Amino acid sequence: MASKGPQPQPETQSTAAHASSGHNDVRDAAPDFPLHLPLRQAILTWCKPDLVAAVRQEEVRLTEHQQAGLDLPLLCDVSELAVPHRDGWMAGYASHTALRGAWDRLFNDLRRKVEGGELFLEGVRLAPERGTTPEEISSSWAADMKFDLDRNTVQVGQDRFGAITVSTRPSPWQTAVETPFAQRLAAPAQSRAARVASRDAPERMTVDQVAGLSDDVILVLLEEHARRVIDTPDAKLIAPGKISLMPIILRKMLKRADDGELLNTLAAEGRFLAQWITSKVEHHHVPSERTITKVLGKEYGAAKARSNAAIQKSKTLGR
Repeated sequence: MASKGPQPQPETQSTAAHASSGHNDVRDAAPDFPLHLPLRQAILTWCKPDLVAAVRQEEVRLTEHQQAGLDLPLLCDVSELAVPHRDGWMAGYASHTALRGAWDRLFNDLRRKVEGGELFLEGVRLAPERGTTPEEISSSWAADMKFDLDRNTVQVGQDRFGAITVSTRPSPWQTAVETPFAQRLAAPAQSRAARVASRDAPERMTVDQVAGLSDDVILVLLEEHARRVIDTPDAKLIAPGKISLMPIILRKMLKRADDGELLNTLAAEGRFLAQWITSKVEHHHVPSERTITKVLGKEYGAAKARSNAAIQKSKTLGR
């Protein structure tokens, strides 16, 4: 059985103030919170304090033996659990029911925050295929998310993700591969971030100056790097690390569609994209042809339809 119970966390003045204030809006979190937290710490940090307290109140009614028999995580310390006594078994069932209800309400609060865009989840895919780089878990799946705090995993249907991190803002390179993302790619190049970058970025930048750049400027630099990788045959992608490669592959596919280069079948396009990303990333695992075709199937169909329509329109106008 997986070990239960939270790991001791140092409490700062700001975390104590936040916990005692009763606030549950993640925007109230103090600036010294880590940017990414595992599931258990994220719940303790950003979920409603009264719901966390309700779970702990029910947990301390149970003995360690009773708690070990449940398929539930443990928020309180083992030392806080009830001491066994002769008549404890009589109240056991009712206590279990109340504890499950408290956990349901707490998990639902987490799901609402994910669905509402207050929190963002990232993880490495464990099933049905294994990945090696974190990817964003779509907020549209929030209602079906099942959380395992002991293993720090999230299950959505057959999809299972591990090494979960929770943040109050999304990673610019890890946007979920879905229609809104594709629409954002088509936004005008002269965005607010681009205007800020043109105003704030020096003509010549040194490595030491990067730390002082604003988030808007950093986003523009990442976008420019992605554009060069996609448009320039010899440009190499920076070592991915925690960067998901799938959005870059999607962008390449959409550009090929705009240029009329999309191959006739999803399998053929997936094979080309797998070879392309392999040529761009050195000494790092990249998505397989099978993974690419599975993840980008819907986007390929939409892009193929638009490309066919554009080609047909061009032929009609050329008559």
